[in-house]
Amino acid sequence: MKQTPKHLTPFPFFTELATDFSTVYKALKTILKFIKTFISKLFQKKIKAKFINGLLKTNHEVYNYGAFGKSALSRGLPTYNSRNFESLSEKKKIDRLQLERIRKQDVKEDFLLMPEECFFLSFALGCLDLYHEKKLSIQEQWELFCKMDSQFPVRYAVYHHYRSQGYVVRSGILFGTDFVLYKQGPQYRHSDYCVWIVGDVVAKDLVEKNRVCNQAKKKLVLVRVKVGGDLNHPTCLAKFELSDGLVNRKTYSENQYI
Repeated sequence: MKQTPKHLTPFPFFTELATDFSTVYKALKTILKFIKTFISKLFQKKIKAKFINGLLKTNHEVYNYGAFGKSALSRGLPTYNSRNFESLSEKKKIDRLQLERIRKQDVKEDFLLMPEECFFLSFALGCLDLYHEKKLSIQEQWELFCKMDSQFPVRYAVYHHYRSQGYVVRSGILFGTDFVLYKQGPQYRHSDYCVWIVGDVVAKDLVEKNRVCNQAKKKLVLVRVKVGGDLNHPTCLAKFELSDGLVNRKTYSENQYI
């Protein structure tokens, strides 16, 4: 019987070329069983996160599958320890020296999640386990995040809404809003929208935020959430009502409106 070269063997189950159907069938059956077992183990493996000193720390793998989380010392993925500072300009010499001193201390760069991201991965997708001295249930997570922020139910409802529509939702604190929305992700392009959760809108605040968003080439989205149900349980989210609207700002130029 003709032997298969070792460097061409696709799976460990093949030691020789099959010459009849029964041998091929047995080999394929073994391979399919192996693939089924591998896939089941892959999806059964959950992400682990820890609540330490008010921070939600986890593994940076969640960034690769949906751009969840952010590094403590980097913009996205934790690249601080592998960063090259020699290309920096002379103006940043002082900052570079300070960073090199920190690096010599072997500081571990943490990967952090927003409470909304953590609860979405746990409650909506069921792929994350949160630990705080013990493994927390969905109800315990809800109570923990509501204790951290009384507006968490409203913020999470908005986060869940836009995540479900396919947007990558990140913190909008840099622009004075609640969230920013990416159509693809921060690793591909800048965010397109700023989301501001409103109650009673003050005209002055609206003008200020809209001006900041326009200068950053983003569009401002106003979101109003009507709360319903018992806020002590995550089941209340089913009774929330959400409405949003896009703010347009017209600026006059010589020949046209922009």
